[in-house]
Amino acid sequence: MFFVDCMIRVSLNESKLEDVLFHLEFMDKHFRPNLSSYTDINTYAEKIDKKSIKIEIWLQKQLVGLIAGYCSKNNDFFISNYSAFPSLRHQGIALLLLKHLEDYSCENIIQSLILEVYKVNERAVAFYEKNGFKQFKNTKNTFFMKKSL
Repeated sequence: MFFVDCMIRVSLNESKLEDVLFHLEFMDKHFRPNLSSYTDINTYAEKIDKKSIKIEIWLQKQLVGLIAGYCSKNNDFFISNYSAFPSLRHQGIALLLLKHLEDYSCENIIQSLILEVYKVNERAVAFYEKNGFKQFKNTKNTFFMKKSL
């Protein structure tokens, strides 16, 4: 089921630094573990803003969903950030982000999506597995997961 609202809009690389920063600061406490426990949010927002490909979901003028990542020389897309406001959970926002990333990937000859997720983030791991990602590498605290396109 997809969230349907005339105020929802999907975009590619439209967000500005302040949009990304606000989104990440708001989402900080909803990451498992908290985003700020392992990265400086200001620096991370600047990196996303300047160097990543961003698929964005807007509710009115607020950035409420974001996938940001980078293409490798091997035609893989490494997802650095995948987040949506908790108030929109179970309304299809995460699936909508993934679908738009997959469409973008097909148009740009990307062969797979790769991400790293903390093992304690069981909800995210289950979502990724349900949507075709498979674990291919483990570290002490994280899984690396891949979806072939």
